[in-house]
Amino acid sequence: MEIVEALKIISSLAKGKHPDTNEPVPPGSLFESPNVIRALYTAASALEILKRRRNRQPAANAGQPWSDEEDSRLVTQYKGGVTDLGELARLHERSEASIESRLIRHELLEPRQSMVTARGRRRASDRATARSDQNVGKAAEDRRTTD
Repeated sequence: MEIVEALKIISSLAKGKHPDTNEPVPPGSLFESPNVIRALYTAASALEILKRRRNRQPAANAGQPWSDEEDSRLVTQYKGGVTDLGELARLHERSEASIESRLIRHELLEPRQSMVTARGRRRASDRATARSDQNVGKAAEDRRTTD
């Protein structure tokens, strides 16, 4: 199934309409549950983002190495007041993540804990949560064995 078709169906259900007939869902239906409605709107939002990403063309310089001249130009622009990552990405024909990564390398930006790397590694905050969950589970297990 294509994303556009799935998005149409989920959006219709979230609005309380049958996707094929556009009739209201029957009273007492699962699709009237507030949690189900929230979940459908969340899924529709995620599909909309995915649809936009698939339609987007990669930046012209995506994946290309940075030349010393381009690097210098980025630093000069940033220090000169062009601090909007979107604008810098447009000027350099690169992604915002690429610009952000380069500015961090030049110590002009602080790394964000929520930053996802291009290789898709888990975010620092996700790793911290996972460690915390493991610690909570271990503590609970320790309590059971000492009781």
